Amino acid sequence: MRKIAYIILSLSIFLGSIFRLPIISYASEASVSDITVDDEYVICDEDGYNTRYVIVATNNSSNDIVVSAVFNALSEDGAVIKTVSDYGLVVKAQNAFILYGQFKSEEVKDATFSYDLTVADTDVCRQDSVNIEYAPSEENTLVVTGTNYSEQDVQAVNVRSIFFNEGEPVAFDTVNIADKGYTLHSGSSNTQELNLLPSEYDDYVITWSAPSDDFDF
Repeated sequence: MRKIAYIILSLSIFLGSIFRLPIISYASEASVSDITVDDEYVICDEDGYNTRYVIVATNNSSNDIVVSAVFNALSEDGAVIKTVSDYGLVVKAQNAFILYGQFKSEEVKDATFSYDLTVADTDVCRQDSVNIEYAPSEENTLVVTGTNYSEQDVQAVNVRSIFFNEGEPVAFDTVNIADKGYTLHSGSSNTQELNLLPSEYDDYVITWSAPSDDFDF
């Protein structure tokens, strides 16, 4: 009986070693809960024509994401006056980003604002392919140069910046950096300027996004 029991035990161990399923660990999908909104600002253009509701946030997940926002301007009684969207911003894992809703100032003079975010994982982030350099100019603009050092073309690099003076936001601006059309080709560079409606500033926040050239948002 002992011999039979030993054979049965050995067989069960052998079969277990054959049919044991591998343990696979999957990364969790990113969600809105992985986003931290760090700051929110209402910024009016220097000429007073546009007002933007701007949020600065961080992708705390380990995944690259595509994030979009729907911004609402609300009347005193909470009714929606105007809705605008900021779609398809590609954000690298653990990076900060800026989203904004742009409104005509005359339409949102006494409004408050709300927003909703949506998030999805993506494999189109190419931020590591691009080097961004920036510095203030004598004309008070911010000169930004983007260079694609990779062997792959990338879609135009979207750069966004908030300008501050004595801790208060005074301007927002955004540009796309590309060398031809809406593409920054492999090995190419391009330079653009931010803050072309010059506001006096002593500090700024800048973020950028670089998706693959075939990204369709």
